Amino acid sequence: MAFSGALTLTDLNDFITPAQACIKPVEQTNKTEPKDPGAASTQIQVDSSGSYYEISASGAGSQPAGKKLETAQISLNDCLACSGCITSAESVLITMQSHTEVLNALRGNPEKGAPAHRTPVLSIAPQSLASLAAAVSSSSARPADPARVLRRVAAFCRDALGFEHVFDTTFARHLALLEHAREFAERRRGGGEGEGAGGGRLPMLASACPGWICYAEKTHAEMLPFISTTKSPQQVMGTLVKEWMGAKWGRRCVDLTLYPAPAPLLMIASQS
Repeated sequence: MAFSGALTLTDLNDFITPAQACIKPVEQTNKTEPKDPGAASTQIQVDSSGSYYEISASGAGSQPAGKKLETAQISLNDCLACSGCITSAESVLITMQSHTEVLNALRGNPEKGAPAHRTPVLSIAPQSLASLAAAVSSSSARPADPARVLRRVAAFCRDALGFEHVFDTTFARHLALLEHAREFAERRRGGGEGEGAGGGRLPMLASACPGWICYAEKTHAEMLPFISTTKSPQQVMGTLVKEWMGAKWGRRCVDLTLYPAPAPLLMIASQS
């Protein structure tokens, strides 16, 4: 995952203070031209297309001259990992990934058999199932376990919402754990010096939390060779659904993941 130099040097703070201005410095690509001391003050004008122009007069009696201003661009990786403004707050991310967006995508999906139809698959994290089970148990005389909650959620999502398949990510977590063990064995056989078949160093650090990976990438770049390269359970599940299951069914699949935190958005946006 690539971050800008200015953002990499910024200290990570999990406490988000709402602010309207972005704290990320924007790289200035156009240098400020020297102005005549006698020139008129500069004004900013917006045309019908929404473009911004810097309007200034060269001198007394001269016609105004305009220069189009470039639009500042910030990558999605920078924005999600910034924690500096209200756009990265959990409430805003939940709104952008709300149930309304999911329902609109399901309604807009063409019927089965259409060339543009995509098979909707829902993958639920065990942490979310445990939270739902605790919420149901607190208001019910009969305790609910995560397996029971999964059966009910799967039936509702298939019958009422239109999902064709509903899974939990426990199986993907087991696969990721096996891959972690295999990678550690390869690193140990390679001597743990970044050479050989393993290609990594020891001790091997492993985590399925994208927030921790983001913290290491921003503030402790020297730790990156020690971090495991195995996919997270979410990424393993997405690979299984889109590649293995999609090839087996002969369909194009879209995988919706239900997680208890917005941090997995970093893994979705990551190009690495």
